Amino acid sequence: RQLTAEVDGVSIRQLLSNDSERDFDRPQQALFFHRPRRSFSAIRQGDYKLMLFWNNDGSINRRELFQVNLSPTEEGYDISGKNPEKAESLQNRLLAHLFMVDAERKKN
Repeated sequence: RQLTAEVDGVSIRQLLSNDSERDFDRPQQALFFHRPRRSFSAIRQGDYKLMLFWNNDGSINRRELFQVNLSPTEEGYDISGKNPEKAESLQNRLLAHLFMVDAERKKN
């Protein structure tokens, strides 16, 4: 199947089919997740994952930052208060990406 210029992601097929593969080329060196109907967006960059939770009006309810290599289950290990600079940096990248791709916003 031919991919068009409108695709804003990359295939992770090689990661799923090759046990020795640990990385793949990503245009922005990050993975983005956006689930507007579940009031959730996230960015994973390196060992860090930032999750944003949205209010019904589209404002940010809260954010959580995890260092995934240290706490793979994440539960109870939010480090956004201990590392506000990293949380802010990842939040800005995530918001810029959502704006750039004209991401769907939550509908009330």
